[in-house]
Amino acid sequence: RASLAAGTNYFSTVVSMDVIDPVDGSKLTNVNAEHKYRYGGKTYFFSSEANYNRFRESPAKFATAKAAAGEQAEEE
Repeated sequence: RASLAAGTNYFSTVVSMDVIDPVDGSKLTNVNAEHKYRYGGKTYFFSSEANYNRFRESPAKFATAKAAAGEQAEEE
């Protein structure tokens, strides 16, 4: 029974993480983001409905820009 209870807790625990809106670069937390979208196997979070809609219209543009910015930051 203890292992069953541990498994239940594992799947019901919500983890709060700091995330960045890929459209405007604003910072927010995943649990407070009202808008989210899955693309390319990742979940993106947005600070506004307008940013969410802009991302949905051309996700490759923003996902690619975010990846490139992340690579540059790692190199520095």
